[in-house]
Amino acid sequence: MIGVLIPTSANITGSHKDKGCSSINQGQWNVLIIDQRLQGITGVELVGKLVKASRETGAATKFVLTAAFSSTGLTISAIKAGASAVVS
Repeated sequence: MIGVLIPTSANITGSHKDKGCSSINQGQWNVLIIDQRLQGITGVELVGKLVKASRETGAATKFVLTAAFSSTGLTISAIKAGASAVVS
């Protein structure tokens, strides 16, 4: 299953963030596509949190970060956080 988190439909704070981590813990997603510009958290920060959660549970979810404009710094940060790819 593929999930997409985009700015207009994702407010990643409070219970939404917990629900996202919960679905990762249950191994429901093969790939998550996450936009860099989210409300309350950056995509890189969210990737880092979700990668940690997926490693703790053994889920094999892959994370792809999207951004309207990319930079070398953003790409390096995303890969270090655990993103499999960055698409801009």
